[in-house]
Amino acid sequence: FARGNDSELAKRYEHCLIEAFANGGWFSENITAAPGSRYDDYCRQTDMVITIKTTNDAGESVFHHFSVDATIATDGDKLAEKESKITNRLKQGDLGEVKYFVHEPDDPDAPIEYGQRKMPKIIVRTFSYQVDELATLLVENKERNGVLAPGTTRRMEKFKMETINTILDQLERYMGLIDSELATNPPINKKKRLEQARLDYDNIRTLIGDNMVI
Repeated sequence: FARGNDSELAKRYEHCLIEAFANGGWFSENITAAPGSRYDDYCRQTDMVITIKTTNDAGESVFHHFSVDATIATDGDKLAEKESKITNRLKQGDLGEVKYFVHEPDDPDAPIEYGQRKMPKIIVRTFSYQVDELATLLVENKERNGVLAPGTTRRMEKFKMETINTILDQLERYMGLIDSELATNPPINKKKRLEQARLDYDNIRTLIGDNMVI
């Protein structure tokens, strides 16, 4: 998490979130994070894909994915543009798209997933002054194997809850948008897409809550 100029803040924030999801002690080991491809980063505003592992009734591993655009909250116009791209798609019942998606599960019996994939998408933002503090906390957490001093633990907990609440708020807000669109009595094909999109967002919201480390 080396320091750099302001143009590197967003990229460092992406690295921080991936580390936090993977090794920060924020979630159970069922949640993993991987960076998006260069194409998806620049063309689809997908910085990472979060994967949540569950088990079905047959004892088989099932993987649920959603994509994240990690953003520094300094440019309101840019943020509004990112937001409108997601909401405009959702109003049609369309999820975000990851073109070069690859998931290689640890479970040897689970197949490798790859290729273009649709999945729920959210924006997670922070302020520029918080990036260095979060990076420092994550480095200390890694060096001390997750055993932090009480004061440091409180600071880490604050970042964790702010990030998780942002994720949950985004998921719920997009579900509300879909509900509003469903209330307009759309054509049957669009209705089916909207209902499936809502189900996918609600599923991710439930799984995030189930896998939080309290």
